[in-house]
Amino acid sequence: MAARVTQAEVEAIILDIDPQLTDLTSFITTANVLVTAVCTDDVLTTDLLKQIELYLAAHFTCITDPMVAKDLAGEPETKIDLNLHLTRYGQMAVVLDISGALAALEDMVEAPGAVRNPLIRSVVYHNASSL
Repeated sequence: MAARVTQAEVEAIILDIDPQLTDLTSFITTANVLVTAVCTDDVLTTDLLKQIELYLAAHFTCITDPMVAKDLAGEPETKIDLNLHLTRYGQMAVVLDISGALAALEDMVEAPGAVRNPLIRSVVYHNASSL
């Protein structure tokens, strides 16, 4: 599927983007692929999917280039966290995804040994000693 957002749109929401970072195509593509694969619930409108993709693209940009991730005072964000909660943009994407698909991805990564069936959105925990 074609990307829902443009580089200009992603640049517009990032507080302080590095001028050396001139091509955000890979971050936009990654966001598009993830949204298209995971955010499939009918409750998500075209507008919501676009906003989720926008914030995910900004998130991927920031985690790849830590100089882009700045707090409101202009200082680099020094936060230890996992996954989409690492940046304010990832957090926003999770909030915008009212289907809960991105939050479910977070749960899957944070629960080692869990196997998720995305079709029924359930988690099966395996005994680690039997693996």
